[in-house]
Amino acid sequence: MSSQWPSNAIVRGGSVSEGSSTTSSPLNAVQRVRNDAPLTTTFNKELVEKVTVLITKEIRRLRGEMSILREELSDLRADINTFASQIAANLPFEVLTLIFEFVCCPEDSEDHFSTNINNSFWKKPAPDEDNERSRLRVGPFYISRVCSLWRDVALKSPKLWKSIRIAVDGSAHGSRRQAALLDYWLSHSGEHPLAVGFAEDLRACRGNRNIPTRTIDILAKHAHRLYIAELLMPKGWELALSRIGEEAKLLADLTFKPVHGCQPIDDVIPFTAPRLHTVRLSRYDPRDISVSLPMAQIKNLYVKNIFDPVLAISLYPNLRNCTINADVFGMGLQASLMAPWPKTYSLQSFKLILYSRLDLELLLRRLHLPELRSFELELTTGLPSMSLLVPFLKQSAFSLTTLRLCCKDEDQRLRHQDLVSCLQELRMIRDLSLDCGEVSSPVLELMNPRKISGPDVTQFGEMQMTETWRKMISPCLVPKLETLTWTGRIRFSPLILLYFLEVRWAHGQSGGGEVAKLRSATFVQTQLQLQARIVDRLRSEGMHIEIS
Repeated sequence: MSSQWPSNAIVRGGSVSEGSSTTSSPLNAVQRVRNDAPLTTTFNKELVEKVTVLITKEIRRLRGEMSILREELSDLRADINTFASQIAANLPFEVLTLIFEFVCCPEDSEDHFSTNINNSFWKKPAPDEDNERSRLRVGPFYISRVCSLWRDVALKSPKLWKSIRIAVDGSAHGSRRQAALLDYWLSHSGEHPLAVGFAEDLRACRGNRNIPTRTIDILAKHAHRLYIAELLMPKGWELALSRIGEEAKLLADLTFKPVHGCQPIDDVIPFTAPRLHTVRLSRYDPRDISVSLPMAQIKNLYVKNIFDPVLAISLYPNLRNCTINADVFGMGLQASLMAPWPKTYSLQSFKLILYSRLDLELLLRRLHLPELRSFELELTTGLPSMSLLVPFLKQSAFSLTTLRLCCKDEDQRLRHQDLVSCLQELRMIRDLSLDCGEVSSPVLELMNPRKISGPDVTQFGEMQMTETWRKMISPCLVPKLETLTWTGRIRFSPLILLYFLEVRWAHGQSGGGEVAKLRSATFVQTQLQLQARIVDRLRSEGMHIEIS
């Protein structure tokens, strides 16, 4: 405090006097003046002005101290940055390499291509967050701009350069620029297996019926190291694609995509690819692809927005996993009605992403998958017809262990009677995921080996069950269930859910009967409020519970 103001001075009755130390600040003194002024016959204006001057000086002093503190804070931050940069500069080369690989090549990413480059790569980025984020995706180049040490590390770390996807430019100037970039990129990848993809840039390819071959020619030089490939099939690329098909002995994952507005390839290009096990078709029917593949060795098939997915399945006799994505309105799958009935005994995992119930019915009528272990269904509109879905799933009732049902239409809600009729036939289910709008309590009640009755009703809430329902629940639904994921609102008391979790956990621990231990329960967008004490106890005992 300023020396001009006594530490224990207060204003009382128009004079400055010594008083309590609790009123030692100028603000307290002014408050005293305001409080006492109405009680006095005179008001000492001169004294108040003096107090005002002292307060003004105090404000100036505090502002000066704040300025000094800001400068000290800035210096400390600069010291921290300098210290941190010294640590990074002193890290061993191998450690920096591992850090860069962790950032630029995440192992858990679903996208095989850690770097995506389009025409905006050559534009000067604006100083906003979105552009900064897009620049970060071009990992090795961005790292190389930090300092000479990081540039040296990046250029000598071949793993950083093993993956790239380029949006193909149909212009002559753009293709030359992209070819130079791809050549530079792959030349730094050492002998690493490569993941290289070509995407279609609609704006860059618009009006170009003949796509230059410069980029595919560069890739053909490295075909012997190609492990994952995402290829376009425009007319004029035949020679380079033939070289890739002949030399890509390491190729394991292959994607074909057409180019909008370009003529397709006429000649049939053979791909020997002895290690090829995964094929992805986007907007292509199998009969339209001018490529000869080793069909018998393909284990994984992913098709997106093609007209005849049933035919696609029938062409690969030894499939293990298949995903059909036809969620575009108006796509239509009428061609499947004319396709042969593929008796695929090897298929174990089947995922359907469809737009409508009609598309689902067309597919289910033609498929026979007796060895299916995992089935996932996602509908954009409408609800699945249980009269078709249940017979289809019953084909593999003794092997099906994973079932996921998702209906995105918020106006539709699957009736619990239909869901129960489906689950009754699938007693081997271990992993169940439901996202079908609101699901009422009987479904959860019927999965409980100890039905709520007698004294349990008082403890866990009222549950009305008719005699018809009781006949349907012996034994309980999905007794082998170990993982449950429930998305959407619930229409029952949280106490019912807690009771279910406790019983399925305890029943499984005791080893009683055929009921397995429920090890994981996830509830998404349910707006649940459960008793923390019981949930914490179950978690401490080893049960995974996630609520959001």
